[in-house]
Amino acid sequence: MLESVVADWPTIYDAAIVDSSGKAILHTNPKLVGKLVPIRPNFEIVQDARFRRQLRLVYNTPTVYEVRMPLQLNGAPFGSIRVGVSTVFLKNELTPWLHHVVVLSATAILISLLVAAGLSNLALGPLERLSRSLDSVTSGESDAIAEEEASRDEYGLVSLKIAHLGRQMRDAREIFSALKDNVDQIMSNLQDGLMLFTRDARVVLVSASVETFLGRPRRELLGRTVKEIFFSRVVAGRHRSRRLSPAPHRRAT
Repeated sequence: MLESVVADWPTIYDAAIVDSSGKAILHTNPKLVGKLVPIRPNFEIVQDARFRRQLRLVYNTPTVYEVRMPLQLNGAPFGSIRVGVSTVFLKNELTPWLHHVVVLSATAILISLLVAAGLSNLALGPLERLSRSLDSVTSGESDAIAEEEASRDEYGLVSLKIAHLGRQMRDAREIFSALKDNVDQIMSNLQDGLMLFTRDARVVLVSASVETFLGRPRRELLGRTVKEIFFSRVVAGRHRSRRLSPAPHRRAT
């Protein structure tokens, strides 16, 4: 039976039955019968270790671990059964299995990447087409394309709305440019001072001649209120006139 254990289990190095004093009663190696069997580390160290430590224990220095089971005779301790497990044999058994697992994992990762790329391309395809539509809107070339695709699907309707929005933006930009040119022409040719205020009395437009009148650059006037511009100027003028005027003489009584 001991010889069949070693022959049938490829990870088993040897097997023995020892008495309570540690001497071999039966052993797969006949030379060790009647001799003390050396103590080996328990195989539970490998069993209970984490995966990375198990790999280090198996693939580092070859070691023979031992599986022990107590043996009783007529209800009293008699000895133990000891089975040696070699890491060399374990390595030979695990390596093909680990290689197979690594190949399967790499294949699964590659398939996952391909599936993710396909799904992302499928999901983000409309966004890419919308981005192209927005680019064509800025260049003014999307009207014909959007009208052609409007009858196809929801993407066509969105493209058509984007085209209309782009057309409105272009019209507003053209109007704004025309107004700006007209205002610039008026402000450059106007010799009188002109200031435009908002409803809360803040300056939004100043002609060039106002700088000469107020003695301040236009960039300092923009955004200020009427009181900040004129009231501060009046107070500064009064203060300056008081400082320059001579003090009145008091007549002695």
